[in-house]
Amino acid sequence: MKELKIRRDEQTDSLRHTNECLLAETSEHVGVASAIRDSEEQLRSLADAMPLLVWRAGPDKLCNYVSQGWLEFTGRTIEQELGNGWAENVHPADLRQCLDIYTSSFDRREPFLAEYRLRHHSGQYRWVLDRGVPQVSLDGTFLGYIGSVLDTHDHKLTQQLVLRSRQELRALAVRLQRVREEEKAHLAREIHDELSGALTALKMDLSLLPDRVAKDRGLFLEKLHSMSELIDHTLARIQSIATALRPVVLDKLGLIAAIEWQAGGFQDHSGIACESHLPDEDLPLDSDRSTAVFRILQEALTNVARHANATKVVVELKSEAKDLILTVQDNGKGIDEKAIRAHGSMGLLGMRERALAFGGAAEVAALPAGGTLVSLRIPIA
Repeated sequence: MKELKIRRDEQTDSLRHTNECLLAETSEHVGVASAIRDSEEQLRSLADAMPLLVWRAGPDKLCNYVSQGWLEFTGRTIEQELGNGWAENVHPADLRQCLDIYTSSFDRREPFLAEYRLRHHSGQYRWVLDRGVPQVSLDGTFLGYIGSVLDTHDHKLTQQLVLRSRQELRALAVRLQRVREEEKAHLAREIHDELSGALTALKMDLSLLPDRVAKDRGLFLEKLHSMSELIDHTLARIQSIATALRPVVLDKLGLIAAIEWQAGGFQDHSGIACESHLPDEDLPLDSDRSTAVFRILQEALTNVARHANATKVVVELKSEAKDLILTVQDNGKGIDEKAIRAHGSMGLLGMRERALAFGGAAEVAALPAGGTLVSLRIPIA
């Protein structure tokens, strides 16, 4: 009996020791689990406070967490986003490439960077930059991915505008060079065909004058008259060529007189009635600004003559605050919206660039009742 008691006491002590060990180990595991939960809560709080949209996926490639910022961006619930639900927000045109990058990076367990459009709660698709990195435990076990998404929409649009502007400027530079060459060729033909021909004829007439003086005074006077007419015609052509290159009226009489002259010439040549509303006195514009306004007016009237099928055009110039405002409105068929946005529309692009050079803006719009309105606004000084 004594031996049984001793063995029972030994087993009791052993069981007590084992129980104490189990209790200690359980307590340790509970502490570790609690620490892990606290750590995860801290990470979630940190992710929710970040300006980035944060997500996490397990080894099965399925999303198991998105931050509060993500939910606020998409306007959806956490249940809608988990699993593969997040992909419903991706623009259909970007989805395949986005998933290819996502899945192939998962398979290789490599970081990835993907750019795509994500649907905002407003319904607009916004450009985002998604950066994902693999997560690995201390023992090397692959845990999945964690990622952050940055809204780059405004920056992307700015880049696209800059790229478009550069393309348009390159196209404009090419166009301007071609126009210069065409103008040079046209001027060369004008000088060669008309002025050179007129001077040659005058030279021949001069060489024949001595004989005609001796033979017939009437014939001599007749030839002098025809030579005078030829000189007048030649001078008129010289003035016409010079005016096409640079209107003298703009330099001598100012912008208002130049606009009146241009409107009158346009009406005479095109047959389109041209009405002008101009200030009584010239505005205090420097030469460069006056030239820009005049050239924009010329381009606008040229477009009316070529494309508008109009019977009337109204030109108005006025000052408002510290800005000069020029409008050219016709009653024609109106401009196509595609033509306004077209990169190859060098006339419209040239007007915009002239205005932009002085901190202004030139706009072209189709009017609801028909016709087209060209408006220019530039600072007076």
